[in-house]
Amino acid sequence: MAQLMLEKNKQVICSKVNVANTVWSRTKGLLGTQNLPEGECLWIQKCNSIHTWFMNYPIDVIFVDKELNVIKVYENLNPWKITMPNIKAKSVFEMQSGWIKNNMPQIGDKLYVDA
Repeated sequence: MAQLMLEKNKQVICSKVNVANTVWSRTKGLLGTQNLPEGECLWIQKCNSIHTWFMNYPIDVIFVDKELNVIKVYENLNPWKITMPNIKAKSVFEMQSGWIKNNMPQIGDKLYVDA
């Protein structure tokens, strides 16, 4: 299973990366789930904005460019919210709320997915 890592210190951000790369999987995202297990994240590809309509829990969100450089971070995004589109964003990682506070990713940090 693929892992999401921070390049500068090889820190594992998520030990299980679920990929949403089809129209259906990107549309569905985390809708219908009751929680996001610790250590897991959803990588929505070809995405520059998200919403949390109909979700039951808050999430942390990291938008990245095509090289997986962090360009925007949302901490504890509650249900029924929407992010503004970011033209630089090419994909987004959604993870359990609280992760960002504990790990402090910075704008400009480079991430990578290790298969």
